[in-house]
Amino acid sequence: MELTISSNNQTCTIHILSGNIYRLFALCDVTKRTFILADNHLDPSIIEMVKKQFKNASVFLAENETKKSMIRLLQNVIGKMANLNFTCRDQLLVFGGQRIIHFGAFLASIYQGGMDFITIPTSTLGMTDCYLGEKNDVDIGDFAQVIGTYKTPKMVIMDPDLCKTLSPRYYKTGLAPALRAGIFQDVQLYDMFLMDRITPEDLPIICYRSLFVKKNFIESGELFRKEPCAWEIGYPFNEIGESYVFERNPLLKGETILSALLLLLQKKFLYKDLLKVSKKLGVTMDLYKRVPDYYVKNCLNRMLNQEQKIDYFDIDVVGTFEKKKGTIQEFMDLLPKGKQ
Repeated sequence: MELTISSNNQTCTIHILSGNIYRLFALCDVTKRTFILADNHLDPSIIEMVKKQFKNASVFLAENETKKSMIRLLQNVIGKMANLNFTCRDQLLVFGGQRIIHFGAFLASIYQGGMDFITIPTSTLGMTDCYLGEKNDVDIGDFAQVIGTYKTPKMVIMDPDLCKTLSPRYYKTGLAPALRAGIFQDVQLYDMFLMDRITPEDLPIICYRSLFVKKNFIESGELFRKEPCAWEIGYPFNEIGESYVFERNPLLKGETILSALLLLLQKKFLYKDLLKVSKKLGVTMDLYKRVPDYYVKNCLNRMLNQEQKIDYFDIDVVGTFEKKKGTIQEFMDLLPKGKQ
């Protein structure tokens, strides 16, 4: 399956097929000099197999850096690229999960004024969302999301077989963007989640349908506006969940998406089905019991508009959503009881 998305005068082609990492030579320009930025937790034999398909390639294995050390990683990668005489005419191949793909997109946007890059996501979250249309940011010390750029990959190459080694938690919650896409505009996709189970054979079509919905938001320019857009349904709770530091057991992005949807839609018609699906994926609203009330209130205060209200999108039934405004107290009332 293939899908093309255009934004900001850039076009990205997405290829979805099992075995794609073994046929890169048929999908991209393997004669072009290539710098491969890969997660160090990936199987070394797979990284080597990918490298061998390119005529001239160098590999940099990115350690599992904390957010505070991303600037140090940026310095190390740029230093390696400069020492190897890579230029903006070469290409960057980013191979890994959410953090390394965001980092790689930021790197591609600033290295010598910008260079083409290709991504190979290795998780269900990366394949159902692709991180397209999102700001690629790097944290500086304790300051989060203070510098960032928008950069669209030239190509996304998906191989659903890469997800077979994921833990059940990462695999299941990574499907959250697809569930969200189904709620927006694809009843058939939403119905797939209501089935008893989703098989690995379903993953390619789930990814395609999820990205087809996101394509509409990207090409309309909604994702690039400063105010919340409908694709971020679950706002403001998803922002709170992603920003709060869970010391012992950090939330995954898919978990923040699902739990935020549950909180926002708990009084709606589709809540009962959504709760059933979320439990199958291992997520409940109780995750927010671990976020202190004072932290929630501080976050909500920062989101107030000029009318002292918070803009958000509401959904009553699948396929229909509308923009609304809510008060801090209205959002606090939706939080689960028994909080800290």
